[in-house]
Amino acid sequence: SSGGAASLGFGLSEAMEIGLSLPFYYDGEISGTDLDGFGAGDLQAYLKYSYPLEQLPIHLAFSAELFIPTGAKDIGFRPRHQWYIHDDKNSYAFSAKKWAGLGTGIVSINFSNLLFWNTFVGFLHLMNGDKNDLLWGTGIELLPQKTVSGILEISGETGLFEGNFL
Repeated sequence: SSGGAASLGFGLSEAMEIGLSLPFYYDGEISGTDLDGFGAGDLQAYLKYSYPLEQLPIHLAFSAELFIPTGAKDIGFRPRHQWYIHDDKNSYAFSAKKWAGLGTGIVSINFSNLLFWNTFVGFLHLMNGDKNDLLWGTGIELLPQKTVSGILEISGETGLFEGNFL
């Protein structure tokens, strides 16, 4: 299986950005099922505020994100996110099939304007009180030019609270 995304972002100022991202996934041939194929995931809308620390190569950022349940539900063999698995154990590979909100804190350290180390932690709430998850990740980003970047990331997700927390 593989995946990618089509993203569009717009800088409102040097510190504020809005954007949309739509992931795409492909699960190869799955013998004996109708689950194989190519499909879109849940649409993500975000607002991000970046705050550089003066005299340091460190940037702090905060984002508010909304996941809109647009993803395919009849294809794919593994859920792409933990919050796609519901309490009744039903799941879809490409969608939560519910709205979700996410608040994230991000730290980026700039090494010579070509290499960045990024780390983040976020709190996700699946609407209808169904699930709350802690998201985390870290990675490096290589920027040979302002318009091109290569990213290597390690990330994870874990459930936080059962039942109706928010």
